[in-house]
Amino acid sequence: MQGQSPLSSSLHLLPYVLSVSVGATITAAGVSRIRYYNPFFAIGSVLFAIGAGLITTLGADAAAHQWIGYQVCLGLGVGFVLLANAVPGQICLAEQYHSIANGITFLCSMLGA
Repeated sequence: MQGQSPLSSSLHLLPYVLSVSVGATITAAGVSRIRYYNPFFAIGSVLFAIGAGLITTLGADAAAHQWIGYQVCLGLGVGFVLLANAVPGQICLAEQYHSIANGITFLCSMLGA
């Protein structure tokens, strides 16, 4: 919302930031446990699309429970997708190749692949 102080704005973004962290933690733990990462991509993509769509419906007079819930949905989706492509390289490769796998994975992610 426009016209907020920096402190107020950062507090309003806190649900998003925390839910991204929670989603990334769930993904890291889940992929390392089940050794299958496709469900996290699917769930994360659905949550991201729903959350992004809901965020666009917010108005200046939105209730707190709306923007908090929408940010949590969006943040979990981002958190699930954020690490789902990096964890398989950590699991499947020898430790000496982890840095190379991470570098290539994040480079390709940034290039849009």
